[in-house]
Formats: sequence, C-alpha cells, structure tokens
Amino acid sequence: MLSDLLTALGFLTVIPLGQEKTPPERMAGMMSFFPAVGLLIGSMLAFFDYLAKGLLPRQVTDALIIVFLALITGGLHLDGIADTADGLIGGKGDREKALAIMKDSRTGSMGVVAICLLLLVKFMALDSIPSNLRPGALLLAPTLSRWGQVLVSYGSHPARSENSLAGSFMTYLKPPHLIAASAMAVAFAALFGSLTGLSALAAAAVVCLLLRVFFNYSIGGETGDTIGASSEIAEALVFIVFSAMV
Repeated sequence: MLSDLLTALGFLTVIPLGQEKTPPERMAGMMSFFPAVGLLIGSMLAFFDYLAKGLLPRQVTDALIIVFLALITGGLHLDGIADTADGLIGGKGDREKALAIMKDSRTGSMGVVAICLLLLVKFMALDSIPSNLRPGALLLAPTLSRWGQVLVSYGSHPARSENSLAGSFMTYLKPPHLIAASAMAVAFAALFGSLTGLSALAAAAVVCLLLRVFFNYSIGGETGDTIGASSEIAEALVFIVFSAMV
C-alpha cells in the first residue's frame, strides 16, 4: 500500500520517487491513491495561500498558485491538453492523423492557444472564489482532478495498438481500484468542501465521463495525453464551481 502511494506520488509529481521498476500490472494499483496525491498537492497550495495572505496581493498569490500547479507535474498534464487540442483540431476527424499529431513532441498553435485559455480560466476562477471557500477549493481542485484521471481510464480502451503506459492503466485498472479512489474522493470532498465540495465532485465526474465518451468516439479510446487533458479540465472546473458559490 505504501509502495503504491509512493509510486503514485513519483508518477504525478516531479518528486524523484522512481516508479520505472514497477511492473505494468501493478501500475494500475497506484491509481487508487491518485486522490491522496492530489490532496497532498492541494495541502501545499493551501499552506502557501495561508502564508501569503497579507504579504502578497491576492492576484499575485493566485498567479503563483497556478505556476506551482504547472511545475509540480513538470507540465505533463498541460502538455496533454496541448497535444490533445493539436490532434483533435489538426486531425479534422481523421483518427490516425489525430493520433500521429498527438504523438509529435512539437506543440502546434492550437495547443498553445488551449494552454493559454485554460490557464486564464483557472486564474480568473481562482481569483473569484470567496475567501472563506479558498482553502477547500485549493485542497480539492488537485484532488478531484487526479480522481478524474481514474474515471476516464476505467473501462476505456487504449487509442493506440502499441504498448503504452496509459494502456497498462486501462488494461489492469479493476473495480477495487476505482472504488478505493472514488471513496477517497468523496470523503475528501465532503470533509474539506461540504456541499460545495460534493457539487464540485459531481461536476468533475460528469465532465470526465463525457470526455471519456468523446475520446472513445473521436479517436477510439484514451491516450496519456487525453487523460492529462481531462485532468486539467476537471481542475479548472472545480475552481469554477467554487467561484460560483457567492
């Protein structure tokens, strides 16, 4: 259990905890702890927000929080949303062309636009959250977005036929993993966000499930990029839900 948690922490963050030796069939087990890793990231955000209060203008604090969210993952999930945008728009409905574009390490114009728009939405939503709800939002946005990765992976198919890390998740991800991750997500949402947290959880679940249907329809399944993109969208949505609770 501890090894799965540490593997998840090393996989989802830039913290140097090697997971390269983990067999593919065990990689899915770490997904049970994705919400826990998200909560750890959120705790860092909330602690920084507490320390910065009164020292920095709120918008500067918000900007630094958005920067931290990008850096803690090494930009992995932002790269996912960029590649997904490039592939889906550049592919023009051609599945193979879309997948080829997504596999290209270069970022196209639509990918850059997608990243800029996403960061703008995150910043504006975070800046609009009432002060009393900020701790819950900062704790739950990374938590529920990482849970969203489990939702879009479970029951999906790899979009590419060749072996991939994302394919290992989808192949070996079983109901106990989903149940464990979902139980954590629900418990954290209720504990740290009350009704607003549960509303954010429901919104994240709906959008992730819709994205899973969309990706399975448009490119025949999921890739690491689409999983990352779903996570980023869910994270922004959590901020939006909290900002709406005025």
